[in-house]
Amino acid sequence: MGGGVKEPEALVFGAELRCQYGSTRYYLLTEDYASKGINGLPAKFVVTDCIPGVNIMPFGDCCSGGTCVSQWMLADKWINPDGQNEKFGPYEIITTASHLVCNACGMFILPVNSGQNSDIGKQLMLLAELDNDLLEFLMNPYNSIYTPNDISQKVLDMLTIIVNSELYDKSIFLMAQGPHDIMGSIILASIGHLAPSIGVGDPNSLLTGMENMITRTGIKTDADPRNLTPEMLDILTADSKWYAGKVANGGFYKWQEEHKMLAAFLADAVTTAAYAAIAYASAAGQQRNQGNSSYERDIRDAEIGQSNRGEGTGGNSTSGPVDVKPPPNATPEQINQVKQYVKGANDALKDGALSPTGRVSTKGALRTEASTAAAAERARAAAAGQPYSGHAGHVPDTTWTGKADPHSWLDLDPTVNTSIGGQANRYPIGYKPTEFRFNGGNNP
Repeated sequence: MGGGVKEPEALVFGAELRCQYGSTRYYLLTEDYASKGINGLPAKFVVTDCIPGVNIMPFGDCCSGGTCVSQWMLADKWINPDGQNEKFGPYEIITTASHLVCNACGMFILPVNSGQNSDIGKQLMLLAELDNDLLEFLMNPYNSIYTPNDISQKVLDMLTIIVNSELYDKSIFLMAQGPHDIMGSIILASIGHLAPSIGVGDPNSLLTGMENMITRTGIKTDADPRNLTPEMLDILTADSKWYAGKVANGGFYKWQEEHKMLAAFLADAVTTAAYAAIAYASAAGQQRNQGNSSYERDIRDAEIGQSNRGEGTGGNSTSGPVDVKPPPNATPEQINQVKQYVKGANDALKDGALSPTGRVSTKGALRTEASTAAAAERARAAAAGQPYSGHAGHVPDTTWTGKADPHSWLDLDPTVNTSIGGQANRYPIGYKPTEFRFNGGNNP
């Protein structure tokens, strides 16, 4: 019989959920990855699987005002309106026909799909198996995997796991076209760090870079450079070893890795010849004075935001305003993003969403959780057809809230996101913001 009502499907790990009053969607989660049931995904979700922060994550802002996490009151069980004969232990399973009540405003949390035919659950499972500290490190384009410590082999080992997994079924050429899913973002970021000469921002630059890499290594192959096959991964490994040797020998390559943020700005502002000349002069100067020039300190302080001298009300003060600056030579769009960040941060302050103990360290588990939340947010947005064009930015940064999930998310240019995150280091641990202020400097 055709044209009938589709039978409800059992929910599995990664099933997409929405709240009738929420601004964003999220996924059904579990901490039990071992119980794989349907399509290799953890299944057997039952009516009691509705624990906040374990099975259910916040849905952004609530239409009733404020944030979801600040007021949600989830019922202790999902509801199966028509009953459910299939059980796991004493409890009924939940399906696409189930719903969960939020008692804060009487709205329903509803499944968008069962997750059975989606890769999101599998990607989240694979993500849990990877080194989350390494993933966070790779998501910052200004970090170096070659200096001061060469961790390129760790990146290659991680790529091998991903390439050999059942999830890897898309070409890197298509990944570069976007929108990026979780694994696509990780793969492109890894290639960009391993082979800095390869532009991963658009498919044509990526293809040209991969072709040049094959030529550079001298390896004869019929492999398609648009696909990161095991054979192409071997070539990438050989190229990475070559590049690591260049960095170890010092000179331009080492300087480039040690000054990736400055290098990015220079590449946009000057010709290739001038860029090489500046890099050579700086590298030579560094050998003479161990990098202690006032110019280098100014660059480090202004761009990375890790000055120990303090600024404004930073330094040794325990509370006061937090100034947020655009990066130098910021575009109007970047300046606007910083202003949006400041507004969102002040909204969080007003809603009481900041850490009661002031600024906190984000090392360890909190850093891992924040990175996982950002990756999940990017995946959610991509699945909803509204992919991020830049980073999924925490507003305000996790260091101010002490929580992996922010008061709000903001699509931030990578340069802006990295700059804002670094500026927080001007303030000591325990510093309590009284307001966030836009400090335009030389920008309007």
